[in-house]
Amino acid sequence: MRRRELLGRWILPIRLLPLALAFGYLMILHGSLQPTGADWVVTVASTLLIAGQGRWPLPVTLLQAGLVAISAEAQLGQGVATMASLFALGELAWRRGGWQMWIGAVAVAVAGMCRPAIQGMLPEVFAAFITTCLPVLLGMHLRSVQEVAWQAKELSASEAQAARAEERTAIARERVEAAGPDVRAEIDPKVADVDAVVRLAVLRVVQEGLTNVLKHAGPQAKVSLSVIRYDDAVDVSLRNVGPATPEAAEPGHGLIGMRERVELVGGKLVTGPVGMGWRVHAWLPA
Repeated sequence: MRRRELLGRWILPIRLLPLALAFGYLMILHGSLQPTGADWVVTVASTLLIAGQGRWPLPVTLLQAGLVAISAEAQLGQGVATMASLFALGELAWRRGGWQMWIGAVAVAVAGMCRPAIQGMLPEVFAAFITTCLPVLLGMHLRSVQEVAWQAKELSASEAQAARAEERTAIARERVEAAGPDVRAEIDPKVADVDAVVRLAVLRVVQEGLTNVLKHAGPQAKVSLSVIRYDDAVDVSLRNVGPATPEAAEPGHGLIGMRERVELVGGKLVTGPVGMGWRVHAWLPA
């Protein structure tokens, strides 16, 4: 299952924000400086990189940092690339984390030190450090919130599946008990997590096994059913004790169909008399 991003539909507006800031910076906030051709080239290159920011956050962050480092002659363009590199770093910290985030952070910090020093080297280094830390911290926060939200969603889904499995078990026990036999069932809720094809095979094995009990052993039979989920398999065991009729030992069409369905998913089926009753045991890969 693919995880939905925390920001969802807000991703596009957030990506457009540095684009709007870039052109606003050049056209409105540049003060007495006039944009040069180099400024426009750096601005266009930086904004075009935003399109690939979601799919390739680390390469885009490194390229944005590279534009900052090589555009010292384009002061306005360098400012645009600086803003874009910080946005890219924030998304990198949100999407990836780990070593990729730290590589991007170092690249952005080093690029920030390549800007012309206005108040001395030490203040510029401090400013580069602070401006780099902010998007990293914001991205890490968004990622942690997303993880918590996803875990809560998974827990809710797991609880819902367990409730549905318990309800289906209760219903199945009442569809069988109403017909007469005494059924004791143990159904592992984790069976709901296996592949849909395997779940269907498990259901058919149980249905056919209980049908055979009703058909051959009669309403006086006592039935024990267990469906257990292991790491690599689902174990289905159904046993009944009761006065079986002679045809119970004959492999009917239902038993043949049950075996074919189990083998179709790569499982194994063993059936046969046991004591005074009959046993159906299926092993299906999970």
